[in-house]
Amino acid sequence: MTGNLWMAYGVLGFFIILWIGNGYYWSTKVKTEDDFALAGRNVGFAMGTGTVIATWITANTILTAPEQAFTKGVYGIIGYSLVGISVVFFAPLAQRIKDVMPKGVTSGEFFRLRYGKTTWSIYFILSVAYLFAFLVTQSMGAGLVLDAVFGIPYNVGMVTITLVCVAYTMMGGLRSVIAMDFINTILIMACLVIVVPITLTEIGVAELYTGVMANAPERMEVLQPIGLVFIFSAPVFAVGEIFHSNLWWLRAHAMKHKNVRKTWLAGGFIWMFVPVLAGMTGLIQLSTGAAPEHLNMIFPQMAVKALGGAGAFLVTVLVLASISSTLDSLLAGTSSLLAEDVYRGLINPQARDAAINRVQRTMILLLGLASIALAWYKIGTLGQILYFSGAFVCSMIWPIVYGLYDKTVSAAAANISMILGTLAGVLTNIYISPFGGPTVAGIVSFVIFIAVCKAKPDDFDWNRLSGTSA
Repeated sequence: MTGNLWMAYGVLGFFIILWIGNGYYWSTKVKTEDDFALAGRNVGFAMGTGTVIATWITANTILTAPEQAFTKGVYGIIGYSLVGISVVFFAPLAQRIKDVMPKGVTSGEFFRLRYGKTTWSIYFILSVAYLFAFLVTQSMGAGLVLDAVFGIPYNVGMVTITLVCVAYTMMGGLRSVIAMDFINTILIMACLVIVVPITLTEIGVAELYTGVMANAPERMEVLQPIGLVFIFSAPVFAVGEIFHSNLWWLRAHAMKHKNVRKTWLAGGFIWMFVPVLAGMTGLIQLSTGAAPEHLNMIFPQMAVKALGGAGAFLVTVLVLASISSTLDSLLAGTSSLLAEDVYRGLINPQARDAAINRVQRTMILLLGLASIALAWYKIGTLGQILYFSGAFVCSMIWPIVYGLYDKTVSAAAANISMILGTLAGVLTNIYISPFGGPTVAGIVSFVIFIAVCKAKPDDFDWNRLSGTSA
């Protein structure tokens, strides 16, 4: 499917100017390491809510929600919407992180101070593997949409968007990322409320139901097994994604103390409407009885079919905004882990702010180039890549939650539960169900974690997290 090629390049050019201009402006405001890595620790409620929503609206939300609706029916929509609960659940944890680590920077720092270097090493390997897989899917999503809707070659679109996101993230750090997220949230919500209702009007609500029942009645079954697995697995996976991720810990540290809890509550509940709207296009596709050219391209194809050139324009704006808002966050969050935890933590503990900022900017560039290299060959669908890595993050839920509140939790419990939970989840993903891996990882790690905590308790000094321990 192709559309107006010149319009595609025009929209892309507009975003490039917007992205680079945003990066340049905020680069003039960066004076310290905290300015670059944590937006000065002074982010307000509106900007904070915007960055929470935009970061969690990814290419996967817009492109994979219709895939889940097409393959799993109404449970695909419900399950994906419940992913927003994970953002809500993070609200009290974000407040606790802010309270016990007032000078904190990364999630890796928590693991090192709370459990020691061995636990940090396990966390670091699992977290960076997941974050990098996530980064690759965002680069892929950019290329897939521009190719499917406009005919811009996949590799051209993918490389261009990734490199421009790299450029403005290197320039302004988290300040430019959060500012761009706020703008992207407005663009995303505006496009969704235009595209989906008009697309639905083209077929009609009654015809949508009768069409799905005629072509795939099992998608409407209340007790559909694969739907039940997904509706439980997706929120569990999302909890693991958010709780472990340095993307979210950075934002907790970056926000004003009084705004932390309410920012995540507002962001989570607002976000839930996004996969519902995007997922409706998967049911619309089902009702037509036609197989999509590509599962990840249902939303763009439906929009262009219903709105023509206007649909192509809105889809391009929507997807570019959603991709950039997550891609830049992944670059900032992963590079922060590498600069703070590896360079400062292991290589040069006496490094000054300027050196840390240079290292982080270098890491942003290298991560972007590595993502381009792996995304070049389209190694799987967006959903397949993320669900395979889901076991990595779900095994970390309990060491984080209990580690923030219970001083008796030991490093041994964290180590054993993360390793065995991840192994169980990966094996489940390979041999049983790709949607069961995250859930199994979470369950197995929980059982092991509790058992080891009972057998080998600790007595942690909370002052170590705040930097006040003697």
